[in-house]
Amino acid sequence: MQNKLAERQYERILFDYAEKFRNQKLKSRNKIKEEKEAVYVLYLRKSTKSEDQQKDSIDEQEKRCVDFALRHGLNIRNEDGSIREIIETESAKDPDNRPLFREMLDNFEKERYYNSIITWAPDRLTRNMKEAGELMDLIKKGKIYDLKFPEFPFQKDEMGMLFLGIAFI
Repeated sequence: MQNKLAERQYERILFDYAEKFRNQKLKSRNKIKEEKEAVYVLYLRKSTKSEDQQKDSIDEQEKRCVDFALRHGLNIRNEDGSIREIIETESAKDPDNRPLFREMLDNFEKERYYNSIITWAPDRLTRNMKEAGELMDLIKKGKIYDLKFPEFPFQKDEMGMLFLGIAFI
């Protein structure tokens, strides 16, 4: 059992080294562009302002997103060490109902503070077509560099964008 674990760890180290070496060679030949660092903001939302409904929702989302970020070594901290997060208690069913969400989109458009999002699931970001289209446009333009969900697999390709659009609704 320990031999298998050690063997997998060794294979992972070799794979990481080979990938790093390959990328360095491709960059030196100008075949691939330098990737920018992903700077994440956590977006946490519950659909109601009521204290009785979904009262544990934000805390549970935060716990899962922070655990996910730590497990994957993702940058979610401000310079002062605090977690970079946006917490909203508004429904996402209708567009233009969430001022903090709108401010976050503006920050992506102006490329300020962060360039990537971690949220529990796609429906925490939006549940309407207008805002879904805005998010997908920012992703396609590269203004949103990366998108991560602990509860939903996402890859930034055509198929991933299709599934993301479906998940928003």
